[in-house]
Amino acid sequence: MAGRTDAGTDQAFPFRWVTVLAVAFGLGATLLSAWRASETPDEPVHLEWSRRLLLERVTERRSNEYFESKSPVSMLNVVARRLARRVAAGDAEPRRGCVLRFASRLPTVCLFATLLAAVFLAARAWVGAAAAHLATIACALDPNLIAHGGLATVDVAFALFHFLALAAAYAVASRPSPWRGLILGVAVGLAFATKFSAMLLMPGIALAFLAVRPETVEPGRGRRAAIALLGAALAATFTIGAAYLFAGFGTPMATLRWDSAPFAFLAARWPGLRLPVPADFLTGIDLSLARERALKWRVVMLGQQYPRGVWYYFALLWLMKTPVLLLAAEVFGYVRAIRTGILWRSPPLRFLASNLALLLAYFSLLFHAQIGYRFVLMCLPLGYIVAAAGLSTMSPRPRWRLLGMVVALSALAENAAYLGNHLSFTNVAVQPKKNVFRWITHSNIDWRHNEDRADTYLARAGIGRDRLDPPHVLPGLNLLRHYHAAGNLRFERYRWVRENVDPVAHFDHTFLLFDLTPADYERYLDAERRLSSSPLAKEACGKEAGLLPPGQPFTLPDHVPEQMVPVLCVDAPRAADFVLHVTSGHMVFGPVERPGGAHEYAEAGQEIWFRLEPGPHAFSVVAENGFSGTWRAARGEVSVSVVPGTGSERPVRP
Repeated sequence: MAGRTDAGTDQAFPFRWVTVLAVAFGLGATLLSAWRASETPDEPVHLEWSRRLLLERVTERRSNEYFESKSPVSMLNVVARRLARRVAAGDAEPRRGCVLRFASRLPTVCLFATLLAAVFLAARAWVGAAAAHLATIACALDPNLIAHGGLATVDVAFALFHFLALAAAYAVASRPSPWRGLILGVAVGLAFATKFSAMLLMPGIALAFLAVRPETVEPGRGRRAAIALLGAALAATFTIGAAYLFAGFGTPMATLRWDSAPFAFLAARWPGLRLPVPADFLTGIDLSLARERALKWRVVMLGQQYPRGVWYYFALLWLMKTPVLLLAAEVFGYVRAIRTGILWRSPPLRFLASNLALLLAYFSLLFHAQIGYRFVLMCLPLGYIVAAAGLSTMSPRPRWRLLGMVVALSALAENAAYLGNHLSFTNVAVQPKKNVFRWITHSNIDWRHNEDRADTYLARAGIGRDRLDPPHVLPGLNLLRHYHAAGNLRFERYRWVRENVDPVAHFDHTFLLFDLTPADYERYLDAERRLSSSPLAKEACGKEAGLLPPGQPFTLPDHVPEQMVPVLCVDAPRAADFVLHVTSGHMVFGPVERPGGAHEYAEAGQEIWFRLEPGPHAFSVVAENGFSGTWRAARGEVSVSVVPGTGSERPVRP
């Protein structure tokens, strides 16, 4: 291939068995994760959207807000799951569920294997055999590719199709031909049928023509390139249409609802234009554009919230979620590629590096939905090939070969510590592991992939489910899911604990055990649960009502009108600690003066504490599912009564 830098031959990398070992380990670890990991939140949504497309040719996206970015490539996972139903028909639950979940993930495992093969072949053609081996080893031992390669999601699929599209674009730029143009179009179409981030392939493809600089002007080159790109456009359009089963093909723009400014403008300008691609391919791009810019995202990094993202998000994840020696080798490879000049001399490396810079600039500076390293998985093969090219310029001395083996084996060992749990990976430099929740969160550590083992973790901690993510922390042991403790869902809920108490243990990095001593809990109540009497409380509790005896269960009706939401009146002659315990059903509970979102949800067995200052206090209670409860005063004395609602804002479930 044009532009190849022959930095090595097969003899220059004598330890080919290391590549075989790395690939075997990577694929084996991916299969183990595919079997072991609980269903993540995104998987059922991917499968459902694609199931409707496959069986009903339905592609609409507005019935479920999470449908906005889903894509046809997940039909592969749907087909695998349906085929497995016959195999697992006689199995009892929960084994049948495990078999179906595993089967639905197998296509992604195969795509990961294909990505490794594509990286090896492309790197060998562009740089040489030594770099091909090194890049393949790095990809096979990257814990992030392993983790997402075992899920029924689209991130590894996109990494593959994005890489194939770039490889095809470079081939067209090097030697344009209609056949190469068609291959490019199919690859681009598959990338668009996987993720809308494929929009970045448009400038990425243009970079191929800037990277390839023919020494002499070939007669007819421009015409051949134009024909190849025209063929690519037609092939991409057909591939996208085929992926969507041509549902909504030819729909007039004016008949669709558009949310983003660019599409709304086009619809107003050309309302009768019939779309040359499936309608919901474009509505997906439209909704993703509109919501990605409009929503405030739960981006949490180093204990802070960034609703619009933060520039160092992916850089920090790269430092924390890459095996240490592999990371060091990658950085050293970049330095070698620059210092030796191979990065500037080699057109394919210039092309890969410029695309890597484009992707990282967009996702670090312009992209707001920074909720997972998975969004930039397609950058990993590009970076590893560039680094491998730099490393391959080193002389094949025995000490360097030995050091390379140490790097590979150490990366393998770091991965081995997370077998079946690769989503939670952080490298050995990140210590102590129990405090990772203070630095990074979301799918980078906990994507609910250990949810099926929650009862096991509770048993190991010696506590019941009432201590699993309680409405607020309680005295003694509390088991918190990582994403709750980190503030990923409700940032303020456990903020005091996050900033003041260290976990005493963690289970598989995703469930954190806290033990609040009596002194800790006194500080917590003073800082977070202190409540003053208010004029609204005095007004709400000014009616006569019968008293509720302490410790005696009481009930409240379900589904009452908003104006009839009952108010629990608590009178504290002196400072007191008031505790409400849910014995059955569940409730939404909080002071009447707080907006509904600040109220707390409690289930059977859980309780809510408040440190009351002297005076009357009023709490609105929305009872659900046959609520009954009891109250007690943990400190001081109070009297409690129930009065009809005052028409104040109805509390909502947080």
